Amino acid sequence: MHHTDCAMGRFSQGELAQRIMTATNHPFHDQLEVFSDDVAAIIEDVGRIRAYASLVHREDVRGFLYELATDALKEVIRQ
Repeated sequence: MHHTDCAMGRFSQGELAQRIMTATNHPFHDQLEVFSDDVAAIIEDVGRIRAYASLVHREDVRGFLYELATDALKEVIRQ
């Protein structure tokens, strides 16, 4: 499940790393999976989880987007 207005979708890798460094006063060089499309990111995450061979009932994995402004939960279905 993702949510709207997520920092991972609002900032570039560099911007997010800089904000983390500023907030923690420590260097930050990890790669984060930022994205520009909420729905595409959910579809990618669901695919990644379904591909995990050790997970039982992989076909039951579903993705959702929580809309902060409306307090609504929407299922994301790959078209």
